[in-house]
Amino acid sequence: MAAPISNEIIDANKHDDSIIYKIEATVVTGFERIAKQECIEKFGSNINISERQGRVIFELPFSKVHLALDLHSAENVYLLVHEIDDFAFSTDKTTALLQFRQLVKDIGQARWNNGLAVWREVCNYEQSVSVPDLTQIDISVTHSSNDDPHVESHPVSPGATGEQRDSGEKSNEATEMTDAGDGPTSVQSDTGDPKMKDDHSCQNSKLDDVVVSDRVPLGVPRFRATCYRTGKHHSFGSPDAACEFGGAINDFFRWKVDLKNFDIEVVLNIEDQRGYVTLALTKATLGKRNINHFGPTTLKSTIAYCMLRMSGIKDGDVVCDPMGGGGSIPIEGAICWPNAHFLCGDNHGMAESRVHSNVTDINQQRAEKEQGALKVDMFRWDVKRLPLHDSSVDVFITDMPFGKRMGNKFDNRRLYPQVLTELARVARPTTGRAVMLTQDKKCIQQSLIRLGYLWRRADTCWINIGGLSAGAFLLYRTANIVK
Repeated sequence: MAAPISNEIIDANKHDDSIIYKIEATVVTGFERIAKQECIEKFGSNINISERQGRVIFELPFSKVHLALDLHSAENVYLLVHEIDDFAFSTDKTTALLQFRQLVKDIGQARWNNGLAVWREVCNYEQSVSVPDLTQIDISVTHSSNDDPHVESHPVSPGATGEQRDSGEKSNEATEMTDAGDGPTSVQSDTGDPKMKDDHSCQNSKLDDVVVSDRVPLGVPRFRATCYRTGKHHSFGSPDAACEFGGAINDFFRWKVDLKNFDIEVVLNIEDQRGYVTLALTKATLGKRNINHFGPTTLKSTIAYCMLRMSGIKDGDVVCDPMGGGGSIPIEGAICWPNAHFLCGDNHGMAESRVHSNVTDINQQRAEKEQGALKVDMFRWDVKRLPLHDSSVDVFITDMPFGKRMGNKFDNRRLYPQVLTELARVARPTTGRAVMLTQDKKCIQQSLIRLGYLWRRADTCWINIGGLSAGAFLLYRTANIVK
């Protein structure tokens, strides 16, 4: 397997496809197989790709790295700069933290600059960015911000946020949830290690701004360093590692620290005794790329895509989301499968306006790019009495009420069988499919046992959504008539 980035100095203006880069894309836990399928479809069957919990790792030539941002299943995308399979972290905290300063130096000028050249190209950063020769750097020497006229003084070391992850997932979103571990903490904060939930993102402690002057000279980027850590036998916490790692970058490169309005995010990943460093190619999660008008349970675009892909949509299919909400599923479907017909409906009075607003916003963006308008039909209806002909829909895809924010599990006992029966009436016999997402596993399984003569379960993806374990159930319509 190719190394993450060559240690030979490469002219940023003369990249060619003989140079292979390793990319990490984080995905919703449980949908790794779907994401891998998309990568193979987009980049070819000969792509070198592997799955890990909450992410897929693959290799691309320079000319295709930017295409990783077009993956519909990816939440965030990172460029691997350096990795160490056996880091051998010291059991002494002070020594271990010095190892992170040494790591910044050991990566070397060539790897840093080659990675930054790719980052610059993909992220369209106009100014030149490079790091100095690191061979003569003394890792024990720190530079006070008072020595730099461009940075206002601050009583603590600059640098970073840190978090522990159990799932291998990560995100820049500060308001979502992941599994137990350290919370991302600014270096000013003494919040400790708040509990987290296993999802692709994290519950941040409140991030206080590192005070940075606006008078940053050209060619000096703003940055933040983040640590994602898995493992219980470390002598340091994630905030400690992030602070030392980010502090070394500030000391050695003289980049400016800004935890919110950063240009570059440098990520230190620690998995037991393995460590690797990446540069973020995305600043925000791609899971909200198509939605501007949110409801109480709006589905991420990434989850919607994976559910759509599970169903095996074909040209000419009629695809329906009978509980459409904000329109995440039909909008994502209309973008990715333009030759299918998408419709959705809901009984909530505001759902129709949200879908209309989201489709309007997307079509305005597409008009600016001279792309055709999306066609999504929206109706107001009762999902238990759909105003659709028998055997008229090829695919149903929907996010069922979990019984948490919407409805309750007692109501689900009646709702789920009624919905499955009505969908069976409208779905095409033998060829009709349905993908249903729910956290109420007991209710959906009991309903499928009861209605097994109408629906056959073909596949299930158990995923993490907002810290909840949910299932995406792929169902096939039988030939039996609804009683």
